[in-house]
Amino acid sequence: MAVTRPELGPTLPGALRDRFGIPPVVTLAVAAVVALAAVAGIVYQLGRPNIWGERVIRKGPPAFNMIYPGDAMHVAGSHAGELVRLEGRRKGLEVSVVVKPLKLPSFDGDVTHGLLPVYADRFVDAEKRRLPGLELTQEGRARVNNAVGYEVGYERITNSERFTGRDVLLVPDDPAEGKDEVLLSLRQRKDSGAKLTPPERNLAYLARKAYRSFRFGTGRG
Repeated sequence: MAVTRPELGPTLPGALRDRFGIPPVVTLAVAAVVALAAVAGIVYQLGRPNIWGERVIRKGPPAFNMIYPGDAMHVAGSHAGELVRLEGRRKGLEVSVVVKPLKLPSFDGDVTHGLLPVYADRFVDAEKRRLPGLELTQEGRARVNNAVGYEVGYERITNSERFTGRDVLLVPDDPAEGKDEVLLSLRQRKDSGAKLTPPERNLAYLARKAYRSFRFGTGRG
């Protein structure tokens, strides 16, 4: 039998027995149930898919799925040439995440190094023609879950508008996911040049999170 050293005081079962008259066997039984529940919770968290919001699934081709915050964004009607469109609005900020099909020519070699940068430059040039004053803020290789590609970012800030955008040209990293390519785009537009308010910054964060949730296939891995 284990003996408690006097300087350590009574055990929890002993203290509950002396103070409240609860038998030690009851205390130990309750503790065992709590421990089992905690373990079950850990197993559940480890086993559940990485889903933090609502999910939109397209069975393809190309097959892909995304997660978005249902209380801040929604699946909107797709415009011409689009596969999926997510939209949201908070105060003066409008956000959208759009997936479009991307047709690339045959290319022998590393697509993400050789072909996609050239195509990305074309998208940047087209946006600059559409929005004079647009500035390139980032470009480089990118990974979005099980997809690899090339990403560009740009912005235009005037007295009447604050605009930021990202485009990433994606191909499946695993040939088993298919051979289809997509253009994934994020747009954030505020109808003034003022900085984003805290609620607007929160929506911008959620839109970026939805943008980064893209995954080829119908599962979350």
